[in-house]
Amino acid sequence: MKALFLRMKAFGCYLHETSLNFESLGEHPLFLITGNTGGGKTTILDAMCFALYGKATGGRRSWDSMRSLSAAMKEETFVEFTFALSGKIYKFYREQKHYAGRGTGEEKIKETNECWKKDDTGEWKLLESGSDKAIREWAEKLLGLNCEQFSQVVVLPQGDFLRLLMSNSMKKASLLQTLFHAGKWKVLTQRMRDKERTLSRAAGENLASKNSILERESSSSGEELENFCKNQKIKISELIKEHEKAQTELERQNRAYQLAAALDTSQKMLISCRKEQEESSRRAKNAAEEKKQAEAFLPKAEEARKKADSLREKRGSLQMALEGVNRLQSVEEHCQKLKKQAEEQRKVKEAAEKEWNETSERCEKGNAYIEQISKTASLLPSLSTQIEQEINKNAAAAVAVHLEKGKACPVCGSLEHPIPAEPSLILQALIKHRKETEEAVEKLEKARKKLKLLEQEREKARDLVQSAEKEQNLLGQSLAAEEAKIEELSKTVQGNSSAAELKSVLEKIEKSISDCEKMEKKITERLQLAQRSMAAAAASLESAKKAFLNAQETDRRALEAYHMAYGEQAERPNVEAIGEARKEAQNRVAELSAQKGAAQERLQSAEKSLEQLKQLETQGEKLQEQYARVSRLAKLLSGDSAMKVPIQNFVLGVMLDEILQSANLFFADLSGNRYQLIRATEESNGNARGGLDLRVLDAAAGGAREVATLSGGELFLASLSLAFGLSDVVQSSSGSVRLDSIFIDEGFGSLDQETLDTAMNALLRLQQSGRTVGIISHVTELESAIPLQVRVGKLSDGTGTLCVKTL
Repeated sequence: MKALFLRMKAFGCYLHETSLNFESLGEHPLFLITGNTGGGKTTILDAMCFALYGKATGGRRSWDSMRSLSAAMKEETFVEFTFALSGKIYKFYREQKHYAGRGTGEEKIKETNECWKKDDTGEWKLLESGSDKAIREWAEKLLGLNCEQFSQVVVLPQGDFLRLLMSNSMKKASLLQTLFHAGKWKVLTQRMRDKERTLSRAAGENLASKNSILERESSSSGEELENFCKNQKIKISELIKEHEKAQTELERQNRAYQLAAALDTSQKMLISCRKEQEESSRRAKNAAEEKKQAEAFLPKAEEARKKADSLREKRGSLQMALEGVNRLQSVEEHCQKLKKQAEEQRKVKEAAEKEWNETSERCEKGNAYIEQISKTASLLPSLSTQIEQEINKNAAAAVAVHLEKGKACPVCGSLEHPIPAEPSLILQALIKHRKETEEAVEKLEKARKKLKLLEQEREKARDLVQSAEKEQNLLGQSLAAEEAKIEELSKTVQGNSSAAELKSVLEKIEKSISDCEKMEKKITERLQLAQRSMAAAAASLESAKKAFLNAQETDRRALEAYHMAYGEQAERPNVEAIGEARKEAQNRVAELSAQKGAAQERLQSAEKSLEQLKQLETQGEKLQEQYARVSRLAKLLSGDSAMKVPIQNFVLGVMLDEILQSANLFFADLSGNRYQLIRATEESNGNARGGLDLRVLDAAAGGAREVATLSGGELFLASLSLAFGLSDVVQSSSGSVRLDSIFIDEGFGSLDQETLDTAMNALLRLQQSGRTVGIISHVTELESAIPLQVRVGKLSDGTGTLCVKTL
């Protein structure tokens, strides 16, 4: 990969859009990135890494920490990095915009992530856009490196490699773990330790579970528990035999109890049926006696029936007489109502006649009044003609007649009329007469309307008179008819008592009839009841006789069954004694069942516990085997061995050997083939972990010596060689493409001039091998040694800027 162009805005200290054209530095240049501390030198490398992976170098900083603090919310932050790879040109672009949400004003963020490729025509073709992850995967796919590996290979932190060179195994392991992300081996070791503890805990729990089972079963060992299960099975077998024997005895007692109970029940039933037969016979005799007594009252019932019939005939005659009296009274009352209605109708007729006479009189007066006014109104045309003639004689006076205060004059339009013309006496008289005539005309119309209403009222009054006269005639006819009915009914009821007296006699007759009916009904019902009781008693007696015979047969059969079972000479059994024997047999069976069930339950529990114990013993053996293996492996991984080299240090040692092999190519060249870096192989003392300590093989001294014995310049060359070796190893181990650009971050400040010249010669040889070498430093000697420079600085507003200069 070869860097071509970098562009950024609001990124780090570079608030304004800033760009760096690497192509303007030449083909495979050696250049210096210099400037004051905090001026933005490392930010250039951060921008390249951020464009590719969405994070700054080392993978530790994202948008939140890289966006310029002085950037306004509406200003976007972006980075764009263009590079060449395998003859193709690619461009990675990332942007973040801040804006206020619509309505709420809440700050929102929109991100853009894009990857482009320039085709053969020179046009950019979009490869991917969208999520940060998708663009990062494109970078990893093209370069074969993730963010951390890219940071290690392209950016060489010189200070880290000096510490790596000088530190002991423990510190060196920590540094290499950071550089190579080898923490997984430490995690693996910890997991093995955790698994060792887990297995130890599981083994302890397994032993506790076995002890708990033995304690629960009151056994000291599995063998004792197994013997208990065997003895328990023998005990259960014996209980089963005893239970079967007791069950046989219970069945025998149940049979005896059934026969005895059946015989006892039949005997009790026989006694009960005998008693029921005697009681039914007594009830039959009582029913016959009751029937005889009821029949003795039959003559009285017949007498009461005849008396009731006679009273019913008399009641009919009296009811007819009462109906006649009630009818006469009703007709008389109706006649009184008709008389009252006739009187009311007479008054209505008189009022209607009075209204008609008054209305007729008013109509005659109205006609006379209208005739008089009509004659006056007929004079109106003649008066109008005379007034017109008089006005023609004096026009001003004619106008003055019509003037009114506050109204405009028809001639001059004035609202004031101080001196109007005086009309003649004749004109005034004519106008007055015409006014009176006009008023008479208005009265004539009103009078005609009023007269019309009066005529309508007179017609209504006349209709009312006719209606009242007609209704009066009808009432007279109805009254005459009712009076004729009264005369006829009076002849019919003549000599009878009053309605009240007739009602009193009828009430007494009704009571006598009711008493007779009740007596007849009572005697009849008593006889019917006696007959039903006698029939029921006879049926009950017959049923009791049959039941007694059946009971005798049942008792005979029960006794015969008992004799068949226990012999003809056997006496009637004592049910209570047999029941007690049966109860004892039942209790014995229940007791043995409980003992058998408890023994079987105890056996099941013991067998289950024995099975669990066997499973736990099998599990315990497996746990012990696993624990032994894991414990050995955990001790080996953690360095608890003779060499005291943890697995992490061993792996890092292998990787360090590869780094040293590559680094020694540079170190031998830089030291004139005098020095090589080697790894110490002697065992560590005490509890210290080893495996990563370095020594310097000195060809001039003919042996190895401590790294700390090197001079300051030699230490810098050794650390620089170590950095180059790391870059090559990471690049080759990741299978990535060749990276033509490398940046060395600081580390030149402590060099003397001779060592600095040696280091510069090494960097020049690295450049001549086809690499672009960028050095980040603020050392003054490097500024004079490296003419091609990228200078960073600050603008007047305090934000960063950069420019390319050649001295």
